[in-house]
Amino acid sequence: MTNQTRKWYLPIRPSITLLIISLFLLTRCGSSDSKKGQATANATSTQYVKDKAQRDAFLERFKKAVRNAHRVTSLDLGGFTLQHLPKEITKLKKLQKLYLSGNNFTSFPEIVAQLPNLTELSLADNQLTTLPASFGKLTKLKTLHLSGNRFTELPEIVTKLPQLTFCSLADNQLTTLPPSFSKLQSLEVLILSRNQFQKLPTSVTELSNLNVLRANENQLSAFPNTLSKLKKLGTLYLEKNQLTVLPDSIGQLSNLRTFRLARNQLSTLPESFGQLQQLVSVELSKNNFTDFPKPILELSKLENLSMQGIKIESFPKEIKRMRSLRTAYVSTRKQKDMLRELLPNCSVF
Repeated sequence: MTNQTRKWYLPIRPSITLLIISLFLLTRCGSSDSKKGQATANATSTQYVKDKAQRDAFLERFKKAVRNAHRVTSLDLGGFTLQHLPKEITKLKKLQKLYLSGNNFTSFPEIVAQLPNLTELSLADNQLTTLPASFGKLTKLKTLHLSGNRFTELPEIVTKLPQLTFCSLADNQLTTLPPSFSKLQSLEVLILSRNQFQKLPTSVTELSNLNVLRANENQLSAFPNTLSKLKKLGTLYLEKNQLTVLPDSIGQLSNLRTFRLARNQLSTLPESFGQLQQLVSVELSKNNFTDFPKPILELSKLENLSMQGIKIESFPKEIKRMRSLRTAYVSTRKQKDMLRELLPNCSVF
């Protein structure tokens, strides 16, 4: 290499090196930015696809129902995060059962009131606080699910459903029910679980055909004497309340078969408890009993008895005559051994 050539080569070598380094860095940064952009696009795309898939599933189900409107009697639109319903739903003239649970309704979709043949409606797990007058048009409703909403007062329009046989109001913020609730004389099942009732509304005790009442996990501190008027009551859930005593009138619930009283503050049972001759299952776990409540010995049809978490030191020998008892639940090893000796044909847990 000549000196002249070397002079020409030396000045440009650093420039070429710098150019190569710059191109490398640009390529790397560009690749990095591209990957970041692609990742962001993918994330957005994934979210979009997820929402689109849900929308597509809803539309497919809804369009299929509309196409077969002449024969569709049941439609489940639960869990689609809906806030409104398409007006085409009114084409489903034969629709009897509509499930709208687990959506985002903050107000009743009034277009539902234009479905005159509905007999079952679920609006559970939404964000409802009230119901409009148009709700009263659903006069054929027999089953109504309003659990898991935000009701602090029950809209009186519900009491204008003469054929209602099942009503779930669980998991709201109710403290009372309107007096007109007693008009629902066809009601057979009422679920009031997990509300804020401090006493059972009088209107409930006037539902003469009530067969199942669940008022567990409230703040009930007193058992109303008037509940004894419910002669058809077969199932009563009152666990997780604040009951300290049961009235003598309890014995008048002559058709009661299942009675749950766990997690209250009971220490005794009235003698009239022994008059509940149809009782098959009794749950008394985690109350304040220190002695075995002897009225239980009179329950000749009792098959299941739960007394877990109760500090009973001994059981009366008369328990041997409870030959119908099939299962018993207690807590300590000593309790289990005593019961197994007294009741050899009973499964003790």
